[in-house]
Amino acid sequence: MDTSNSTYLIPWLEKRSEEIARIQLPIGPNPLLGVDIRDVSAIVRAIDNSSWSLFQHIPFAAWVLKALGEEEDLIDSFLFHHDILAFRLYCRLQRCCSKEKEGIKSQLLEAASDMGGFTRSVISGGICGNNGACIDIGFIINPLARLFARPIDGSLDNIIGILEVRYQCKYHLQRDFNTAFEFRTDTSFFHALTTVSLADFAISITHRDSRSFEDYILLAKDFNRLNLCWNDRCEEVMESLQVRPELLAMLLELALRLYELRNFYALTAIVHGVDKAGHRVAIPSELRHIVLSKNYQNYRNELQNGPALPFLFPALVDLESGTQARAQYGLETAEYEACRRKIICSLREVFAFMSYKPEVLEITSCAPEAQGAGIAERVRGALESFCCI
Repeated sequence: MDTSNSTYLIPWLEKRSEEIARIQLPIGPNPLLGVDIRDVSAIVRAIDNSSWSLFQHIPFAAWVLKALGEEEDLIDSFLFHHDILAFRLYCRLQRCCSKEKEGIKSQLLEAASDMGGFTRSVISGGICGNNGACIDIGFIINPLARLFARPIDGSLDNIIGILEVRYQCKYHLQRDFNTAFEFRTDTSFFHALTTVSLADFAISITHRDSRSFEDYILLAKDFNRLNLCWNDRCEEVMESLQVRPELLAMLLELALRLYELRNFYALTAIVHGVDKAGHRVAIPSELRHIVLSKNYQNYRNELQNGPALPFLFPALVDLESGTQARAQYGLETAEYEACRRKIICSLREVFAFMSYKPEVLEITSCAPEAQGAGIAERVRGALESFCCI
């Protein structure tokens, strides 16, 4: 462990170790007992329920201890009971005749492909009869180990808080998480928000976003990456507010600066994050009017005022509607033609970024007179309204 991290981590881990030692996993009877092996849906559901129940009792601190190379009985017990689940499935399959067994295996693999968490690994292990650990926890252990092996910028207290909130939201509030994707330990958004001037941060975000649009759209890279980055930013806003509620004013000012830069891609992520964190009333009315309006019509009207980095969700909804209309009505129909025209308009909105020049807007948005009364008073007014509720 890096010595610069250990000053905070050691007392934090000592306290958490005591809490972890008191946790008892809910080990009940064999979940497959009495379940017909031919009822594949019931088998998968029983495994998933058992795995989810166990996982809900594993706190973030236990994974941190494991990532630091510490012996962690709770994690070891968690792994052991998943191995037992896989072994029990394997034993049930062995009682079937060869022809029936192969059919059930095929159905189990198909059903497991739609499952998240550790269920897919348990089913795969039960089918193959693997010896040893059937589930891989590297998706969370490895990124944490890499994080704590190097010096960390900023307050480790805040970073641990951010990651703990992220862990709970990512894994304990939804069952369909994918263990093929590593736990994200990047906290650069929070660090920049609390250390860089908001004007510079807005400009930095906008330049980075502009390059991303060029990479993922013009250069035909992974387009879905833009959506994932938007989701990450929205979640980072919620995490920041949960760890440091007093950052609300700074986030609102950042949103207004992004609005002046016409970066609707970042602006909408910030505003939706603030909204999901329970602070809708604090959002300045001009931003609520644009971002949170029904069907995003006000946003689309605003987009007509010049080049911008667009919010992708409305366009993606239109594309999906067009795909459905084509399948439902066919190409030579009035319904599809209406969707087609809407899709063309949406694509024009997306490609508004091609003539967008953030450096031109920077000159206006970063002028001293623009930095002063305008944004600060708009934020103050929004917060005063919020506090009066």
